[in-house]
Amino acid sequence: MGAGAEQRSLPTRTILIEVAMHVNPFIRFDVNLEELTDAMWAFVTDPHPSRNERPVVKELDDIHPDSVEVLEAMLLDGTEERGDVAAYVSTVFGGHALVERP
Repeated sequence: MGAGAEQRSLPTRTILIEVAMHVNPFIRFDVNLEELTDAMWAFVTDPHPSRNERPVVKELDDIHPDSVEVLEAMLLDGTEERGDVAAYVSTVFGGHALVERP
């Protein structure tokens, strides 16, 4: 990073769970976690501005716009591990909806 650049940390699991809870509890989506992870990872690792035209960006913007912001943060932070993207996808779009809330 250049001089004066501020490094931001990736969201913690607690923050990711809070973001996930904002998804409407009455609607359930069938998400292919592997394909979504692949598409999001491709966005994060694409150095070209045209990455914003990827279908995953358009779809996420419709159903979960916060995820687009997280992807942009991962891009700016220089996320180097696909596993970081996979953890986010699993937390937000995985089986959390089946967990009973107090």
